[in-house]
Amino acid sequence: MGKAREIPFSEVRQRLTAIVDEVEKTGGSVKILRHGKAVAVLIGVQEYRAKLERKPVWTLAGSLTAVPGVDIEASLRDLSQRRIRDRKRRTRPGARTF
Repeated sequence: MGKAREIPFSEVRQRLTAIVDEVEKTGGSVKILRHGKAVAVLIGVQEYRAKLERKPVWTLAGSLTAVPGVDIEASLRDLSQRRIRDRKRRTRPGARTF
């Protein structure tokens, strides 16, 4: 999808048939503005179907990606040990930790 043409809502109401015909013919998209802000996008049915077929890629913050040949358990143990070591270095005797 290229850059969407921007059209004010008032104009869309007056020219909806022509705008829909244009989107159908060109495969482009139209961004509908209300008070200068985008509120909707009109896209062709082919693009809509393509978007529905794409599977979203979900990742959680802090997720790890498994790399073939890497021992994840050993890597996690190493990371845990490093965090413990770093935490001990940062705390001074008699300092409060939370």
